[in-house]
Amino acid sequence: MAKKQITAPVEGFTGVVVFVPFFEGKGETDDPRALAYFQRHGYRIEEPDGEAEAPAPPYPDGDPGGDWTVEQLRKWSKDHSVVLADAKTKDAILEVIAAAQSAQ
Repeated sequence: MAKKQITAPVEGFTGVVVFVPFFEGKGETDDPRALAYFQRHGYRIEEPDGEAEAPAPPYPDGDPGGDWTVEQLRKWSKDHSVVLADAKTKDAILEVIAAAQSAQ
């Protein structure tokens, strides 16, 4: 696999993220685990030919379910104005979401 250019979501970032050095917002790697991390966290990934991969959506299409991660449930809740309050576990978050959907 050829190295891909990574652009940080914070313009001009200089530092190291998942063992990939960044200078002025740019880094390079061919590590599939690092690339997966960057895709999940909104970094721009460019193929060697200059084509950019679209960032992964923050959560799956459709209604939230038990196969979603807590991070996906939290993002969906925020985007849909569902206040989670003290709900921290997946089951508790799903209960809050279900209650909010049935109240609509």
